[in-house]
Amino acid sequence: MEDKLFILIGSTGNGKSTLGSFLIDPERALVNPIFRRANSNKPQTQSLEISLVRSDQHKLYLMDTPGLNESNKLDDEHMHQLFNKIKEIGQIGGFILCIKITNKIDQPMIELLNYYKKIFGSIMLKNMIVVLTDCKMDNKSIHKRKIDHFDIEQCISNINITLQNIFNVTKEFIVVTIDGIPDKDNEKEWNYAMETRKMLMKRLDEMKVVDVKSLKLAKTVSMKYQDKLNQSTIVGNIIGFSEAIKNNCKDIDYAVIEGILKIINLILIKLEKINILNTEMIIHQIEIQEKEIIIKEVEELTKKILNIKIDFNNFIIEDFENYINSLIGNYQNLLSDYIDLDN
Repeated sequence: MEDKLFILIGSTGNGKSTLGSFLIDPERALVNPIFRRANSNKPQTQSLEISLVRSDQHKLYLMDTPGLNESNKLDDEHMHQLFNKIKEIGQIGGFILCIKITNKIDQPMIELLNYYKKIFGSIMLKNMIVVLTDCKMDNKSIHKRKIDHFDIEQCISNINITLQNIFNVTKEFIVVTIDGIPDKDNEKEWNYAMETRKMLMKRLDEMKVVDVKSLKLAKTVSMKYQDKLNQSTIVGNIIGFSEAIKNNCKDIDYAVIEGILKIINLILIKLEKINILNTEMIIHQIEIQEKEIIIKEVEELTKKILNIKIDFNNFIIEDFENYINSLIGNYQNLLSDYIDLDN
């Protein structure tokens, strides 16, 4: 029997924990849910939680995840936990995107989806089910939706259009509605929820497992902000370095120094282009030949700098070589949207 792991994703307050608990054990979910659910927009899931769901064909595991945008420190910790756990397992079945039926896909949700898209790319397109949560089917709720002119089918259509724009695709996403806390005394409401659960479990069973051992962890917003600060520091160091060359190399033509700095700046620009192409390759899982061309250009520019014959006087040539190589390596790491956790 093949094991499958499905990851519950969504902003805080959109019903991830509630849905997960209902899928695992509908009866228990009503009185003592497996995953603690939020009573407000305050998050209850503070770390990764995994639980087994028994199904007819596979052992399905659900991973409840904290929402992003809680705090910089927590976001970084949560995503490291998530990524390391997924890498440890080595494969996933897919994603369950939870959106409360009365909510729209707002900016925090868009940022969350873009973040996951950076890590998992096309896997999300092939192996993602969208669940509109808190869709109550009691007569009172149905009547209220009618009074409010709330059309569930139109809501599903709007969600699909938004997701198509985010992922830049035309495919229709699988969208289902469910109430993760149905009234068991209301036969119609309970049966509807159980039938939806059965259908959802069947969909999860049918999804093929995807190997994820080669994934890279995308940087969070706070990591990228810190990188921007460090990039500014490097640019400042370049200016200071140029001053050091001028002060220690009095006999060198100023045009030579200017030439070196221009080449360094050109290298930095090309490194930015390489980073953009790297991100596109990971998200869309495609090879881009232009990347290899630019890498060779960077290598040639680096050689061009190091081959310039300069009498540095007190400024040792080895220091210059180390500086150039360190500059390129550090700047490239700062530009990257990903973290290499293997180093």
